[in-house]
Amino acid sequence: MNSPSYSASSASCRRVTGSTSTDSFSAMRAMCLIEAADDGARDAALKRHALAVTERVRALSSKAYWAQFEQSPEFVVLFIPGDQFLAAAMTEVPTLLEDAIRQHVIIATPTSFIALLKAVAYGWRQNALAENAARIQELAEDLYKRLA
Repeated sequence: MNSPSYSASSASCRRVTGSTSTDSFSAMRAMCLIEAADDGARDAALKRHALAVTERVRALSSKAYWAQFEQSPEFVVLFIPGDQFLAAAMTEVPTLLEDAIRQHVIIATPTSFIALLKAVAYGWRQNALAENAARIQELAEDLYKRLA
């Protein structure tokens, strides 16, 4: 298994664990929504936040992290640290989740992130079991040929 590697910028932190790439989106822009003085400022902050999330999805998709690692799922996870931040972005871009999936990016929040990782781990375990069963079959056939 690969050791974790980190890459950070002011807007995000990416961690590669094994073969699953995860990017953590900073919600600092979304905090402006809370601090907006009036509806106009709030609407402008909401549009900026939705645009930032949309641009992050596009940037992650263009990097194709899944192609850089052997036996990696064909997606990258964009972790947004609160359901409210995703909901805010989706009020401006209702098709955000579908658009992200088409670009091989799965947007996860604390509610869905652990379940997603468990599902990926389960898939890897099933794949390992299948590989081990195939190897056992090969060895059994070899043994049978030797004894026959």
